Amino acid sequence: MRSFRDNVLSKNIIGQIFTHLFYRNAPELTALLKQHEDLRERVKFLVDEYSSMVGEVANGGTACLWKNDRKSIVELLEDIKGKGGPQLKNDIDLVIEEINAGDMGELFAITIEN
Repeated sequence: MRSFRDNVLSKNIIGQIFTHLFYRNAPELTALLKQHEDLRERVKFLVDEYSSMVGEVANGGTACLWKNDRKSIVELLEDIKGKGGPQLKNDIDLVIEEINAGDMGELFAITIEN
């Protein structure tokens, strides 16, 4: 994950914003995951599911997500947002907006397929 942050996210403004939002909200996210086992399990599943893809992109490769993958990620973000404070809610809205904009291929070498 550090390699993805350093080699991919840091290379463009959207990635830098994502990184900033993550660190700004990390304490609240940590608290929410400690309090809500269902969210913790879903995050763990997604990390396990996509870690090899993230590693490939971090090493200069490309990856593909299916629309259902994007849907699962957005649903998880919406569920976390529902339990978060105002700042977290606003920041998650920004992330969801970018995910739905469809620029992941250009920005992060991750394409979305049907």
